[in-house]
Amino acid sequence: TKSGLSGGCRLVIPDGLTVVSRDGAETTIIEGKSATSPVWSGCGTDSLRCVYVGNGSRLEGFTLRGGRAKTDGTTKTDGGGVYASGEKYNPGDSWIVDCVITNCASHNTGGASFYGKFLRCRLLDCSTPSYASGIRCGAAYNCYFKGLSNNGFIDAGSGAPVQRIALPSKSKYPEPASSEVASLRV
Repeated sequence: TKSGLSGGCRLVIPDGLTVVSRDGAETTIIEGKSATSPVWSGCGTDSLRCVYVGNGSRLEGFTLRGGRAKTDGTTKTDGGGVYASGEKYNPGDSWIVDCVITNCASHNTGGASFYGKFLRCRLLDCSTPSYASGIRCGAAYNCYFKGLSNNGFIDAGSGAPVQRIALPSKSKYPEPASSEVASLRV
């Protein structure tokens, strides 16, 4: 299995799929789950992150709330709100667009997310005792960060360049080829 799936996810988006909310992030919510016996900040053996986003996939227009990465105190998983397809020091080709990621936590790294490319997202009140309470090993384009605890809002990983880029307002993020993507409206 993919390492992001081992942490437990409320929603799994397979490779090459686009999921767009019908009514936007204000009303379309994916709720994570705090552990019944938390080890740290709601993270425990039965906690759930909000979503896994596969390679070449896109999640657009959702609020991801209350996600918690699994941990037993010794084995820790990353990404409380999102775990996206990627690899060491490379954010991958998973896009999270026009989303709100709020009140998510990881007992390891990436309180809001591990991997992924974020466009016009708001990351609010996420936490981790380790690196990057916002995005770990990912990229953020025209995003807003507030209330993130511990070690900054974005961290690219040891020695890797951080991708924090403001795109011109009329720029369009890369679209997956239509022949490779099945669109699903929720």
